[in-house]
Formats: sequence, structure tokens, C-alpha cells
Amino acid sequence: MPAATRNLLDRVAVLASKNDFHVYVVGGFVRDLLLQIKNLDIDLVVEGDGLRFAQLLGSELNAKITPHTRFGTSVLDLEDGSHLDVATARLEIYKDPAALPTVQPGSIREDMGRRDFSINSLAIKLEPDGRHLFLDFNQGKLDLEQKVIRALHPKSFVDDPTRIFRAIRFEQRLGFALNQETKTWLEAGIPVIEKLSGHRLFNGLVTIFMEKDVTACLWRLQELGVMRGIEPEIYWERIDWQKL
Repeated sequence: MPAATRNLLDRVAVLASKNDFHVYVVGGFVRDLLLQIKNLDIDLVVEGDGLRFAQLLGSELNAKITPHTRFGTSVLDLEDGSHLDVATARLEIYKDPAALPTVQPGSIREDMGRRDFSINSLAIKLEPDGRHLFLDFNQGKLDLEQKVIRALHPKSFVDDPTRIFRAIRFEQRLGFALNQETKTWLEAGIPVIEKLSGHRLFNGLVTIFMEKDVTACLWRLQELGVMRGIEPEIYWERIDWQKL
């Protein structure tokens, strides 16, 4: 970890301790740290009032704060041009397939349980003495070692079909594989793609085209039947993705 990043996390830990907050680094940063992949995109989760902690941290770091009160999140733009995402630990309730969730405050364990895949449900509790605590509630570290993409519950892709695109991105980017159960759950989510707004579907596809090996992702989407789920009247099997 770069010294500047370690110093930043140490400052976050001290501030959290002084103000009686429990703060965690979560998600892709922790995953890539274990994989020894460079990732300076830091997401913080706060048990309690994440908006309040973001205000305190913004003042401490002299950062511009952009709050999103509906989801209890804030973005801090730092002086060096980088940014931090600060979120309240939460539960998500999906009232309908592909609908945006209703959120309510939760514990770090509950927050990790709502994540898309086990490898993204890893957390580090920041402690002021630098002895930070690694948390793995869903065997994500084991899945990293075994190179497996595993969803956390059967309705994962029905609740949020955009996770289908994320599953393929991580599978192809990391050289991992969907386990059989996750593959079955993903296929159950394909018919729900049509319920996504055009905006969310567009953004899901854009993330695919931002991957280094775009054609591998597209072939995999086609192989799993996702492209036909997006538009059934196109003869996807006739498309040469490399030329496209």
C-alpha cells in the first residue's frame, strides 16, 4: 500500500476513534489489496451516521463534500484530486425485481451481506493504533484463493440485474469463474433485464466496454444468453465481436 494511502487511513482511524465511530474500508480496495493489484479507489463504511462522519472527515481533510442523503452516502473530493466515498452501513430491501432498493441503517455484517459477490464483501476495520482488523463474513478470501465468483443469495440477480454485467466483468478481468450455483442464479435474472431503465442498462453496458478485454466479456454475455435477454430479435450468433 502506498505510504500516502496508509497515512490517510490512519488519519481516518484516529478521527473515528475520537468521535466514537466504527469505520471500515470495504469492497474492491480490500479485494485488490489481497490480490496485490493497485487500486486507490477507497470506499469507507460507517456504522451509525455516515453523513455526520463524512462532514467531520471533510473538515479534517479540507475536502469538498457532496452528500446523497437518500442513501446515506457522501463523496469527498480531496485536495490532491482523489476522492473518498463514505457510506452508512445499511440493509437494502428490494420491493420489486430490478427496482432501486429501500435502505435502512444496519451493521457492518449486514452491509457486507447485501453485497454482490463474496470477493467484494471483505472489510478492514480501521483502528487508531494501526493494527487494523480484517473481516470476512462470507468466505470471500477463500473464493479469491480458489478464483471463484460467488453471489451471496439466490435472488441477487433478480433484485439487481446489473449485477450480471459485474459478474462477467470480474470473471474476465480476474481470470476467475462463476461457480455453478451463481451461474444458475444469473440465468434466472436474465428475463428481468427488460425491467431495467434504459439508463441503468446503458450504464451496465458502458462498464463492459471499459474493460481491457471487451470481446471476451461480450462473448461470455452471449454464451450465457444475456445478449438475447437484452434484445431477442437480433441474431447475436452471427455477430463477429472482434470486428464490431
